[in-house]
Amino acid sequence: MQGGGVKDSADKRGIYIVKASGEVIMPNRGFFKFVSARSTIGPGDTIVVPLDTDDTRIRGIPLLAEVSTIIYQLALGAAAINSFSTP
Repeated sequence: MQGGGVKDSADKRGIYIVKASGEVIMPNRGFFKFVSARSTIGPGDTIVVPLDTDDTRIRGIPLLAEVSTIIYQLALGAAAINSFSTP
């Protein structure tokens, strides 16, 4: 099976390998540069590509979800304050 590469939302600097034995192999430098013999991918090994959590990259539906959550919380707070002043 072949991998299709990384998506735009991937953290390319955070890629690492988890060996079947549980050992974690981190790259030395650059993009996906594993240089030792133990760094070869074997049966049961997993290549982990974490998400890039850079806040400037939030777009589309995730941004809309964040904004709607904030508006909901503000409305809920306003309703709670309003209920205190109502006899």
